[in-house]
Amino acid sequence: MNLVERVKATQQTVDTFKGRPFADGSADCVQLVLVHARHMGRKIKVPRYGDVKSAAAALEKLGFRTLGEAMDKHFRRIGQHEILAGDIVESLGSNGFSGLMIAVGNGRTLGFHESVPHCDILQPLIVTGAWRIE
Repeated sequence: MNLVERVKATQQTVDTFKGRPFADGSADCVQLVLVHARHMGRKIKVPRYGDVKSAAAALEKLGFRTLGEAMDKHFRRIGQHEILAGDIVESLGSNGFSGLMIAVGNGRTLGFHESVPHCDILQPLIVTGAWRIE
């Protein structure tokens, strides 16, 4: 996928999620990544979940301890210096959980954060992982 196609798919994801209130299992970081992956031409299935506890159980059922491990199975891990629009970015929240976001360019991401009640454009201060959807 070339950069123009990546930007177009990323804009589709922004249009779908920006402003949506957070809701475990339907409007959260995992759902953001799943929808974005579809916009990028990849379809990934995950078990249903409705809260943090059932999300952790779903991860465990799939054989993963962390979201990062799940991303490693489906996407190629990249360095922070390689991040392009459309890549998946992981950052650690103040609650101790990592969150997944979509890179939109210029160091900014689309995602959820505990300081904002809805999905928005953010600028993470610390990136703990990144993956390329190919």
